[in-house]
Amino acid sequence: MKDAVNVYVCEYNCLTVTIDRDEGVTPFMIGCKSRSRPDRPIKADKLDSKGFCIGTAKSSLYPKGPIPPHIGLPKWEWVLPTKEEIDQIVKDAPKEAEEEIRKYYDGSHLTLREIKK
Repeated sequence: MKDAVNVYVCEYNCLTVTIDRDEGVTPFMIGCKSRSRPDRPIKADKLDSKGFCIGTAKSSLYPKGPIPPHIGLPKWEWVLPTKEEIDQIVKDAPKEAEEEIRKYYDGSHLTLREIKK
């Protein structure tokens, strides 16, 4: 549902807030996209090499109503990937996964990207 806001919650209680920019399918679970902050520290052993939480986040199934202040605005957006973005996903994946990746991004599955200010 275009412009719908969702909240993914990982097992370490981090929140990843997303917005659907395009119509399409989004996954129920994603890798957590939270980073440690002064007001929400994450232990170093729970961070990957890029500084993201290592948790697996589950969808809150698009909660209804206004976004509570403690949740914050979306920092990630679901979009239909361009051909170039799909090519990059394929390039970063194992060679044997190329066919499945291209089938997955058949025009209905969305990809997640950070919202640029």
